[in-house]
Amino acid sequence: MAIGNASGRDGMPYSAEERVQNLVELSAQMDEYGIPVEDRFFDALVFPVGAGADWGSHYLGAITELRKLFPSVHLFGGHSNASFGLPNRKRLNDAFLILSILAGCDTIMTDPLMNPPLEYLEFKLAAEALTGKDEYSRNYVAYHRREHGRAPTLS
Repeated sequence: MAIGNASGRDGMPYSAEERVQNLVELSAQMDEYGIPVEDRFFDALVFPVGAGADWGSHYLGAITELRKLFPSVHLFGGHSNASFGLPNRKRLNDAFLILSILAGCDTIMTDPLMNPPLEYLEFKLAAEALTGKDEYSRNYVAYHRREHGRAPTLS
């Protein structure tokens, strides 16, 4: 496995486009070394939104574009960085994690006590079922069978 982030040769990225470009370049380098695409983890770099009003949207825009370019790559970021220095971090982190999953993140990195990962796994599976990304809700049903020993019911 290989983990890479969106920092470039000249420092930290200041836009979604820079994040994407830096990770496209990194991916090309990984190609040269024969690292399988499904073993790549890309961090688009989350910056505190209290220090830059557009930094949350830059990250989310980069994730959306990277998911289109690299369907099999794992996308993540230090999601709790977004709320650094702001009140009610749990609520901000929760919203940002959900937005990140909808944008294409499949791997999360956050404080597990503040934002328990199981909630986001279940949200991701439900969102994919509801948006047709999980054909016939197969992954959703399989998860519930593993967790509960049977298919989900209405009760």
